[in-house]
Amino acid sequence: MPEEHRTPSRPYEGDRDLALLRDFLSAMMAEGPPQSCRHPGDLVWTVFQNTHFDPCESIRLWEDGEGVAGVAVLEEPDGVVAQVRPGHRGVLEEPMLRWAAERLDDPAHNPGAGIRTRALESDRRFTALLDRLGFRRDTDHAVKMHRRLSAPIPEAPLPEGWKARPVGGEEEWEKRVGLHQEVWAPPA
Repeated sequence: MPEEHRTPSRPYEGDRDLALLRDFLSAMMAEGPPQSCRHPGDLVWTVFQNTHFDPCESIRLWEDGEGVAGVAVLEEPDGVVAQVRPGHRGVLEEPMLRWAAERLDDPAHNPGAGIRTRALESDRRFTALLDRLGFRRDTDHAVKMHRRLSAPIPEAPLPEGWKARPVGGEEEWEKRVGLHQEVWAPPA
């Protein structure tokens, strides 16, 4: 198993890293649980959806001779999502959490002075580390499901009067953006 000091880390540096991380997360999704915790689309969303999010300050990569070994992404005010390649599991998570704790230790932005992260219930090694470090399961947690795509996905019936279709041409873009903002915008 790799030693922590042999897996250097560095801050996110832009488009080249976005491509590296997209490929890394895609590979982890293909591995399946417990390796996959963050979807490549979530990363792109995180980098571009919030003009206050600075990926160069809030994303850190750990690399070895094979490429990306892991990535940690801050979710302010108090969160971090860590993704680690299987050969580095059990080694990189703790340094990732330490980095996040240092970055989030700002009472002005994180008044609760806590840190939260995500863990798959099936990832016993990571959940044991979190227990050892004093993390506790939040009562408001999510269920994440996984399915291999080797079998066809059954059709899901839509409610009467509904239909699903791709967004049309440029004439529909403004409506699409408006709907997105209506659904995801914070309450006024």
